[in-house]
Amino acid sequence: HAQQSGTVSGTVADGSTGKYLEGADVSIDGTTLHASTAREGEFVLFDVPAGAQTVTVAYPGLETKSMPVSVVAGQTATAAFRLGASEVIKLAEFKVAGTKEGMSQAIALQRVSINTKIVAAGDQYGDIAEGNAAEYLKFLPGVGIDYNANDARAATLRGMSTAFTNVTMNGNPMASATSGNLNRRFEFEQVSISNVETIEVFKTLTPEMQANSTGGSVNLVTKSAFDREGSLGTYRFYLQATGDDLMLKKTPGWGQENTRKILPGVDLNFAARLTPNLGINVSYKNSQLFNDYPRSTYAWDYNPADGGTPTHPLLTSWNLQNEQKDTRRQGLSAQVDYRLGEHTKLSFLGDWTYYDLIFTDRTTTVNTGTLAPLATTSAPFTGTSFTGVAGRGSVTFQEINRWKSGVTWDFPLNLTHTFADTSKLEASLYWSQAYSKYRDTTGSWYSDVTIQRGGTSPQTNTVTDPITVGFDNIGGVVPSYRVTDSTGAAVNLNDISKDQARKSAAARRPASIRATV
Repeated sequence: HAQQSGTVSGTVADGSTGKYLEGADVSIDGTTLHASTAREGEFVLFDVPAGAQTVTVAYPGLETKSMPVSVVAGQTATAAFRLGASEVIKLAEFKVAGTKEGMSQAIALQRVSINTKIVAAGDQYGDIAEGNAAEYLKFLPGVGIDYNANDARAATLRGMSTAFTNVTMNGNPMASATSGNLNRRFEFEQVSISNVETIEVFKTLTPEMQANSTGGSVNLVTKSAFDREGSLGTYRFYLQATGDDLMLKKTPGWGQENTRKILPGVDLNFAARLTPNLGINVSYKNSQLFNDYPRSTYAWDYNPADGGTPTHPLLTSWNLQNEQKDTRRQGLSAQVDYRLGEHTKLSFLGDWTYYDLIFTDRTTTVNTGTLAPLATTSAPFTGTSFTGVAGRGSVTFQEINRWKSGVTWDFPLNLTHTFADTSKLEASLYWSQAYSKYRDTTGSWYSDVTIQRGGTSPQTNTVTDPITVGFDNIGGVVPSYRVTDSTGAAVNLNDISKDQARKSAAARRPASIRATV
C-alpha cells in the first residue's frame, strides 16, 4: 500500500501575527482524509494517494486556503500555510467581519477536542481588571463563580461545591492555601492570567485526569515560544479605577490616610525562538485595583401578631455596609521549551504569583429589638413608618480590618512525544507550594470588632442605655431611621461614652497556612 501512497505534513499559521494555529482543519480535496493541527500548528496526513493533490485548510474567522502538492509514493510532501482574515461580507447595510482571534482559537479547540470541553482563549474577553482568571471563567456556560463581595474567588462546575473543582496548570496539580483553611477548595487569587494562553474546562473525566475532579476540572495552558514564528514582545501600561471617585489626587478611603483610587498597572510578555529547537517565554504582570462596595440589606417581619402582614411587612432591621478593598497582584512566569527530536518536546515552567489584599468593612446595623403586639407599640405601623418597642432598640457598629497576602510557586517539567499515528505520550514532574497569611496582628490590628449602643448586655442580659428605633419612608427609594432615648430626644451616635464593646466578637484570623504538592 505504501508504494501507492505517501504522506503530507506541514504547518498552519496566522499570516498577520505569525501565531501557529491549533485546531485548524486540514483535508485532501476529493478524499475523506482529514487532520487537525496540533499546538504548534503541525499536521500530518497519512495514506495520501500518489500524484497531484490539493490540500485545503480551514480555520474559524480566517479565509480558507488551498495549496497544490505533489505526492510521491513512500515519501513525505510538505506544505506551509499562512492564513489571512476573511473578506467582509456585506448584507445590505450590515457588515459581518472576521471573528476575534481569541474567539476563533476557542472555537477551533473545542471542535477538535476528544472529550467534552469548553475553551476560553487568554484574550477572548479583552482586558480583565486585576488579571483574575475567575473573571474569564464566569463568561463560560455552566461555570459558576463563588464571590466574596466583589472578589471572584473559586469556580463551581455542575452545581457542586467549589471543593470538587480541580485546578491544574498544563495538566499538573497546583497547591492551594485557601484563605487559611484546610480544605481542597482552590481560590484563583493565587494565580495570574498574564502567562495563560487558554483556559480549558472539563465537565467529564477521562482516564488521565485526577480522580478528585468530582465536579470537573479547570486547566490553565501557559504560553510557549513555539506558539508562533519568530519572536514577539508585547507591553501594556494602563490606569484602572472603579466607582465614582475618579480623581488623580488622594481622597479618603481605606484606613486613616488619604489614598489614590486611580492606580497604575503593567503587563509584559516576550517570546523568542533562540534556536530552531529552543524557545523561551517570559511574562510579568503588576496590577492594583481599589474597590468600593457599599450595600445594604433589610429584615422584615410578616407576623400579624407583631403588626405585620404579607402585603405590609414591618421593617425591623437595616444593615448598612461599606466595604473597601485595595488589591495588589504580581505574577512572574518563565517557560523554556526544547525540542529533543522532531516529535519530542521538553518544557520547564517557573511561575510565581504574589497576592496582597488590604480591606476594611464598616457595618452599621439598626434594629428595633423585640417586637410586641401592634396595640402596645409606641407608634402603630402606618405603611410607611414604624417604631419599635420603647427602650429595646439597638445600634451595632462592626469594623473588620484585614491584611491578607499569599505566594504561590509552580515548577512543572513536562515531556511530550507524538507518535507516527498522532497518539501522544505525556509525562511530568512537578512541585508546587502555596502560602496564605492573615497579618491581622501586624500593627495591633483586630480582624473583627463590634461595638453596640442600646440593646441587652451580653453579660447580664439587661437593657443598657435604653433607646428606641424607628423607620420612616418605608417603601421609598431609600428609607431613613430614627434613634431616640427615653426622653424622646435624638441620640448622638458619635458619642461613644455609652457604647459597649462586644469582646466576644473581637477575633484574630489564623496566622498562616502552607500547602505543597
